[in-house]
Amino acid sequence: MSLLKLVSVIGFSTIVNLFSGFAKGKIMAVYFGSGCLGIWSQATNLFMIGSIISLFGLNQGLIKQIAGRDKDKNTGSFIYDRLSKSVFFSLFNSLVISLVIIFWAKGVSAFFFNSNLSPAMVIFIAIFLAFQVVGDVLGVFLLANKEIKKFSLANILISIFGLLSFSALIFFFSLRGAYLSVGIYGIITCASFYFVSKPLLEGASIGIFSFHMRLLKYRDFFKETLNFGALRLIQVTINPVTMLLIRSLIIKKIGLAENGFFDALNRFSILYAPFITNILWSYTFPIYCENRDNQQLSNEINKFIRLSFILFTPICVILMSFGNFVVTLLFSRGFMPIIPLLYLWFILDLFRITSWPLNIVFIAKDKMKLAVSLEVLWNAIFLFSSFVLIGRYSLEGVILSYVLSFAVFLIINYLIMKKKYLFQFKPRTISAFFASAALIFISGRPGKSSLDFIFIFFLGLIFFYLVLDKTEILLIRDVIKKRLA
Repeated sequence: MSLLKLVSVIGFSTIVNLFSGFAKGKIMAVYFGSGCLGIWSQATNLFMIGSIISLFGLNQGLIKQIAGRDKDKNTGSFIYDRLSKSVFFSLFNSLVISLVIIFWAKGVSAFFFNSNLSPAMVIFIAIFLAFQVVGDVLGVFLLANKEIKKFSLANILISIFGLLSFSALIFFFSLRGAYLSVGIYGIITCASFYFVSKPLLEGASIGIFSFHMRLLKYRDFFKETLNFGALRLIQVTINPVTMLLIRSLIIKKIGLAENGFFDALNRFSILYAPFITNILWSYTFPIYCENRDNQQLSNEINKFIRLSFILFTPICVILMSFGNFVVTLLFSRGFMPIIPLLYLWFILDLFRITSWPLNIVFIAKDKMKLAVSLEVLWNAIFLFSSFVLIGRYSLEGVILSYVLSFAVFLIINYLIMKKKYLFQFKPRTISAFFASAALIFISGRPGKSSLDFIFIFFLGLIFFYLVLDKTEILLIRDVIKKRLA
């Protein structure tokens, strides 16, 4: 029941965010083409990587510190103290990163964008990094206080004003406006989270945003943050950095248009991945942190994987069954070459969402070195195999490399979980996995006949039978009845 309530709370804000993101992509694709879409997305990713590095693991670290505080501590002063230190710490990091990017703007432009983005535009984007970082810290503050509704409201405001500013900047400055919007997005993020969280600060704004001169006050905070943050930072940044390198490789080896196609494929994952990851971190992660026996942990993992399939597989089937219409709707007819690659991309995501709940156990159980090592391993496999396959198989080679790396990642995670926590995939979970894979392969076939659609329908019924047990079916039926009553 808690899981379903959480989905209903975050669902609307996620949908608004999805609409905003796809509307921006649609505008870029129609007016500027796949090449410019890829460069704009690359600039956005670089901006977000700067924010992730600046936070230094505070995404989960601050939540742990606030949620795990001693009961005898003054709640308000403790939270404000932690928030103040987090703002100062992340702001300092963001200013250092901004100065590095500004100083090496020409090199950044040449390396990540193949000089398709001017150094002046790189400098402009870097200037606004601090605003994005402050907004991110305030967002973490809301989550730490379990203010999910306020957090969702802030994200809705960011999505709406982000889309409006993006459209206005393009109207006045054409393609340059799209790149300007990357930096302006930081201001919108900061303003939205500050507006929503201001009532919770209770007049403590001056103290929170002041720079403390006595750095000794931060000794314990630095120690706590560095212990967790250093490893968490490596884990959360290595994949975005790898993706930047992969995109740079695609631009240099096979062109801007192919990079735009790769970005378009990534955008399909946005249709379901945010729902799954939000539930994973907001609901399932705290459960994993509890002292549960191996059997209970195994049951929770299997249940989450099967419920993830419900959010994932039907969307994949619909998207591939109406591929031409969906691609035209989301992008333009110039993106039709990605349709034959959709089934391969969804197989990748099948491995990815199955491995997520396994790997996050290591974070919950303070096995950070192990989690980071596995993250480094699969990224290394992805990067190396992409270099090998891109010359022979073009963009398909990059996606094959992606699939290979996550398949290895899933297998290794499973073997370690089996050894450390006696984890086993239940037969129902295994059957649901293969039913999902079969639906993806059949739905991705070109020139499907009516017989194929009939087969998809009956296989879909089998899939839902495998995913949901009787208890879960009755629970969903009861929830629907209460909603309609």
